[in-house]
Amino acid sequence: MHNGEALANPHVAEVLVANVGRRDIVASMFHGNTPLTLDLGEPILTLLATKSHPTGTLAPPMVITDTKLGVQPSHIVRGQKVTYTLLLDGPVSDVVAIPSLVNVDLRKTDSSISNFMISILLAAGLLIAITVGCIVCIQIFPPDAIDWMQDHVNNIWK
Repeated sequence: MHNGEALANPHVAEVLVANVGRRDIVASMFHGNTPLTLDLGEPILTLLATKSHPTGTLAPPMVITDTKLGVQPSHIVRGQKVTYTLLLDGPVSDVVAIPSLVNVDLRKTDSSISNFMISILLAAGLLIAITVGCIVCIQIFPPDAIDWMQDHVNNIWK
């Protein structure tokens, strides 16, 4: 229920706006004093919560217009992350950003897992596979065969 009305398909969405750059974003970087607009594709019924990290930073004010969340021109410090929690009447399938920032690259990220984390996990998996492979080879092959392999690999790298 929202304002006394039953919702057909209620969903809660979290929208994260983060400044991962090396410099602060200042209000004058919003071209024509227009907000950064994020279209969620479903009607936004209300703002449930706003969080800003690190502690002590202020969340930029926002405006909701139908399916769009408008982040108003403001100061977003380097490393600041702002989460807007919204109630929608339908699932978010895609978020479309309507950029208004000058000299700022917008990047859409998937909140489930970042490419960096995928790289770390793949590297760790590869390291484990190599270690297990070496242990298996040491157990299976006689010492003479291992010495021959080491000599052969050393000759390749020379």
